[in-house]
Amino acid sequence: MDSVIHNGLSSNDTSKIGQDQQQALATLPFCYDDAIAVVGYACRFAGAENSHAFWQNLVSGRECGLRSSCAELLATGADAPIIDTSNFINLGTAIPDADNFDAALFGYTASDAATLNPQQRLFLQIAWHALEHAGFAPTDVPHKTGVFTSAQEVRSLPPEDRDHVAPQVARKLNLRGPAVSLQTTCCSSLVAVHLACESLRSGESDMAIAGGVDISFPQVGDELHLPGTLYSPNGAAAIVLRRLADALDDGDPVLAVLPSSAMNNDGAQRAGHAALSVAGQREVISMALAQAGIDSTKIGLIEAHGALTPRGDPIELQALCTVFHTADAGPPCALGSVKGNLGFLDSAAGIAGMLKTIMAVEHGVIPPSLHFEQDNTSQQMADSPFYVPTQAHSWNDATRIAGISAFNIGGTNCHVLASSLPPALRQAMTGSRPFPAVSRTTPKSSAAVLLLSTASETALRQLAAAYALALEKTSSHDLAYTALHGRQLDLPYRLALSLTTVEDATAALAGYAGAHPEPLLYRGHGDPGKLVWVCSGEGTQWVGMGQSLYRQSMSFAQTLERCFDACGKECANQLRKAIFGFSGEQLAQPILAQPVIIAFQIAMAAHWRALGLEPEMVLGQGIGEYAAAVIAGHFSIEQIMPVVCTRARLLQDWQAVPHYVASQAAAAVPDDCATARFHEVTAILSKVCANLHAVPSSVRMISSVTGAVVSADQLNADAGEHWCRHLQEPDCLGTALQAASSAGATVFLELGADASLSSMAHQCMWPVLANPDSQACWIASARRQQVASVQLEQALLQLYVAGFDLRWQEILPSSGRKVQAPLYVFDTNTANATDATNATDTMTSLALDTSVVTTRHLQPANSSVERRCSS
Repeated sequence: MDSVIHNGLSSNDTSKIGQDQQQALATLPFCYDDAIAVVGYACRFAGAENSHAFWQNLVSGRECGLRSSCAELLATGADAPIIDTSNFINLGTAIPDADNFDAALFGYTASDAATLNPQQRLFLQIAWHALEHAGFAPTDVPHKTGVFTSAQEVRSLPPEDRDHVAPQVARKLNLRGPAVSLQTTCCSSLVAVHLACESLRSGESDMAIAGGVDISFPQVGDELHLPGTLYSPNGAAAIVLRRLADALDDGDPVLAVLPSSAMNNDGAQRAGHAALSVAGQREVISMALAQAGIDSTKIGLIEAHGALTPRGDPIELQALCTVFHTADAGPPCALGSVKGNLGFLDSAAGIAGMLKTIMAVEHGVIPPSLHFEQDNTSQQMADSPFYVPTQAHSWNDATRIAGISAFNIGGTNCHVLASSLPPALRQAMTGSRPFPAVSRTTPKSSAAVLLLSTASETALRQLAAAYALALEKTSSHDLAYTALHGRQLDLPYRLALSLTTVEDATAALAGYAGAHPEPLLYRGHGDPGKLVWVCSGEGTQWVGMGQSLYRQSMSFAQTLERCFDACGKECANQLRKAIFGFSGEQLAQPILAQPVIIAFQIAMAAHWRALGLEPEMVLGQGIGEYAAAVIAGHFSIEQIMPVVCTRARLLQDWQAVPHYVASQAAAAVPDDCATARFHEVTAILSKVCANLHAVPSSVRMISSVTGAVVSADQLNADAGEHWCRHLQEPDCLGTALQAASSAGATVFLELGADASLSSMAHQCMWPVLANPDSQACWIASARRQQVASVQLEQALLQLYVAGFDLRWQEILPSSGRKVQAPLYVFDTNTANATDATNATDTMTSLALDTSVVTTRHLQPANSSVERRCSS
């Protein structure tokens, strides 16, 4: 094969990986040019709901078959006379609830799921778990990913139905590489692994899922044994593969390495269609060894095909002996077969042996091979390096290498080599991943942030319970990093939690899992609804209000400077001092307070927009309407800020008049002198504002002057009159909020520096929020004397559970690394395959659980105020 691989690693191109990794690769006892990394896997077999249970069954030497009672057999339709025959096999490897399926997660109605091939249902869930195990969000894989699968024919369905397994996985998980369903009977799923490796080596795929599934109904043992025949039980497994160089470069969890693989056919070198061939098996094993540059003395384990027949097993041993060294020419080699544990899985047989071998090289343990008493070719076995392990034992080679074989009755032979990572390379991969390279936009918090999403509340509670347990033994930063970068974040039911302390986080997750009130975490479900940005008015300024965010957010800092520059040099210097360090008494003066309040909120809007957030409506309270007009896009910063400075100066001068009254309502001013001066102020302001020209915008602005949406044309009709009315007339904030709510607004993001409106909202100061049917929730961007990173993190968590989909991996970076974190908990109750009810309700629910988006500062997450405001 070419020395240069597409996007891969060759002896001439190791620039993609670090020096330590290059040195470790040099210790590999095989050629790594074409090596493939196993980065994830998942399975479901009899007695094993997951890969961990499967491995425990293997090392403990457990036979996974179950015997059925006579009543159970008769219930499946078995004939009573057959049950009583001596060769009846009352042994099945059933998978509990094999027909159950999380239809909501995959977007199926229950009626559609009921007609879906059960092998498709099961393998969809296996593929999901395998991708998560590899550290990828299943529907957001960034690589061109192929799917290579095999499936067994289901008696009640058309034979071609099994051919849709791979395409269904590709469609439902949005995978854009080859989608190949193949059928080579007993060796199908190992051939799937080989073809996946070849697709990666050629550059056709950048990642691949390979596996097989075999499900039959009924699942109880009800077969008659015929000598020399095979028995096919139930199971499914998949592995996730990448080119080794790419996996190392991206920091993927490399669990094993596949140095090479080979496939051939016996051709005419066999006695009949169902006969096995020594020559064909010898050639395919020799091809795999030669491609990797490995001789047989480096192999410590052979996972045999294990035909389980008097003729097939001796042929396989003979073929191995012609390739391997003799007993006195090298170390011993274990010989076993997973079929002793699971039986013959047909389409899933090869992947079962593959997964067993991957886990053996990964964990450094050789599992026992069950039911072995003595071989039927004693002399041949004695002269060979092979032995059959009857007990699990450690495998301490520095680099553990194994071979996996699978053959079929049509003459197709496949052999794959699997290896562990060398210790030096494993150590080189254990360092933490750095922060992603992003612009200075997001304030960083030292605490890790955990985001979880599922398709149902039941699944979310179960997943929370799993993470509560995981936090007790795994780094919180690593778990948070894995959930952020390797799990689906855009499902409708969501949970967010700052992992400030492990103890508090564990208690919060466990409390939510048990349906107990838990104030430390946020949760919500459904679509976010329409977003309103609300600009607050006077009184929200405080000393140092912009210091923290100015240092941490480039968008905020640049926009704030632009606002200051628009006010003129002298005024700009005063404003900088005001926002960064003046005393509270000086900052209380209108000439400084009003421009600072407006500039802060315009800059805060720029910060949110840099994160990808965009409002559908904006409104302002009091002086905040000027900020709203800029944020909506009707006016530029350069138009509005000079007007705000003039307005502030005029009001400052007016306040200097004896007996002035600070109300904006001129009618409330009893003093003639003050009244006259106020009319003079409004006249000057009207003249200044007359030159303003508004432009149309897609963001609707709701005015607190009229309590209704105001257009550019309305603002331009008499700009001076609008802003004079704004100064003179009482604020109509409640009416404006009602208009926003009537237009579909459910989330109100306050941009001010003091969360004053959010606090009033939680106290039900407006009728719209006192409405029992209101789903309005308020989120504060900043709080008085609160560090920016802390409050903005809370706001981001609230936005997440409210249903917004932002670039969370960039916005909430963490310094952890990918680890084995809890996998998705499928809520199979949402769509049992025999249930015809609509199972997609959980996907289409639009209700927003506002209990999770109210601020913890004001209310615990279990209070009635979270659901609605009540008077």
